[in-house]
Amino acid sequence: MHGREPKVPTRTQALIFDAKVRALRVRRTLQNVARPVRSLAIARVPADHVLASSITPLWTEYHADEQRQQLGKVHNLRLVCRAIDGLRLEPGEVFSFWRQVGRPSHRHGFVPGRQIQEGCIIPAIGGGICQLSNALYSCALDAGCEIVERHPHTRALSASSPSFGKDATVAWNHIDLRFRTRVPIGIEARLTQDNLEVRFVSESPADAPQVRRMPRIIQSAASCETCGQGSCHRHGAVDRSPLAPLTAYVVNRVWPEFATYLRANRATSDPIFAPLDGHKRNRLQFAWANEGEIDEAVLLYLQRGLRCRGLSGGELRRATMDFEAGLAERAGRRMPFDVRHVVVSMSLLPHLWRGGWLGGRSFDVLADRLPIDEIQSLLDAAFARNPERALLADFRASEDVALAEAEALADANRIITPNAYTARLFGKRTLMLPWAVPPKVACERGGYLAFAGPTAARKGAFEVREAARRLGLTVVLSGSELEGEGFWSGIEVVRSKSLDGCFAIVQPAIVEDQPRKLLEALAAGVPVIATEVCGLGGVEGVITVQEGDVDGLVAAIESVRS
Repeated sequence: MHGREPKVPTRTQALIFDAKVRALRVRRTLQNVARPVRSLAIARVPADHVLASSITPLWTEYHADEQRQQLGKVHNLRLVCRAIDGLRLEPGEVFSFWRQVGRPSHRHGFVPGRQIQEGCIIPAIGGGICQLSNALYSCALDAGCEIVERHPHTRALSASSPSFGKDATVAWNHIDLRFRTRVPIGIEARLTQDNLEVRFVSESPADAPQVRRMPRIIQSAASCETCGQGSCHRHGAVDRSPLAPLTAYVVNRVWPEFATYLRANRATSDPIFAPLDGHKRNRLQFAWANEGEIDEAVLLYLQRGLRCRGLSGGELRRATMDFEAGLAERAGRRMPFDVRHVVVSMSLLPHLWRGGWLGGRSFDVLADRLPIDEIQSLLDAAFARNPERALLADFRASEDVALAEAEALADANRIITPNAYTARLFGKRTLMLPWAVPPKVACERGGYLAFAGPTAARKGAFEVREAARRLGLTVVLSGSELEGEGFWSGIEVVRSKSLDGCFAIVQPAIVEDQPRKLLEALAAGVPVIATEVCGLGGVEGVITVQEGDVDGLVAAIESVRS
């Protein structure tokens, strides 16, 4: 009956409702003891065939006062997707929503979100996760699963919602969603910036899947934030304080270009997650900001130091990637629910994405290295040309990490970098920063050739050695030697970090993170010879050579030698 004022819930009704819920929870607990449901393992099924798919929007239209609960809902969905994404369900096994997710409590990271209770939309810890149970039920129907237990909502958010009647509500732990499959299936559940996407996949073929795309729903049910019922006992418990969504910075080692960007764009209230507070700990490699608290990972940093002691090459890079995964996971868990945008270092990106922490959020990437796919493609090509150079093939990231990074980069808003090579990879999505060239210094020109190093095949050491041999040059080395003792045998070398006495510096690298030594040379007026991958394309004073081309390197050296 339209036009009728909604009844105001009373405390007595709330107490009766609470007593019923407690009794139902006790009954469910006893049922679970008598007939336990096994927890399913995360064991991804190859997505050769999609049996069913559901795509639903995260951000429905809402009043400004409800923003807090909308953000809470998306955060709660982020957590439950982490518990369900990648599950494998064997024939005859029963999927139980609550067996997989566990209790949605504040202690487990859940926050208030939108939940329908007694005809009202109220803020409740864990609220909003029914969007996932709805999608799971929809996919279970489309994939031909046997529905063991399902409960519809008592009221729809909108009378016109086509999902009403095809939905499945859940409430810890007495109202569950359970289904059983006849074929092995994998369950994928993830958040994009705008949608919740759920897929049931299998290694076996099936009929063409039905993809349910639910339109944005205009809320019509009474909401605690906007109903205006000041006499309701729930009214005073609702947090109506203004909420300004935050930007989080999840960063690794500092680049001066990125530090300048952060200072220009970060609000003091925006959280920063870094290995250490560089200013407080006197560690300039982590000196990101001196305003506001930095969320440090001191224990992880110390553990990394102990593990990496004495390591080099592939073992060191493997340990470093494990450290980066730990940093990203810690930042994701500690990130406030009201973070809507993330600025993340490329080295931490795949791990933050794999953890599901970027779901429902927009994000930009600080490109502190090349993408994994590009690095490995360059190294694979070089190793194919020079299979005797073992260090070119000593480490590759796992396939799932590389895939996660590629997916994340495809979803990123902007790629922020001063590197011209990286900028070219991402085209119009790139925000190009100027390189931070050090202050100009005086440098005496001489007959030495500096190698930016370190001595490793990936940095062009073999090409520099051959060029020096042909031209009879003395090479100045400033980096570590990774190709073993005797690598420079027959070549006169000088070990120095200074560029005094050098007529040029070379870096014919196959991969390069940041060309700091080359920028130092430019500031000193020393000619730079480098490959395109060093990222200095278009910078005055740089001669570009092709990686692996010794003849071209020799010609470039001769052109600046005098």
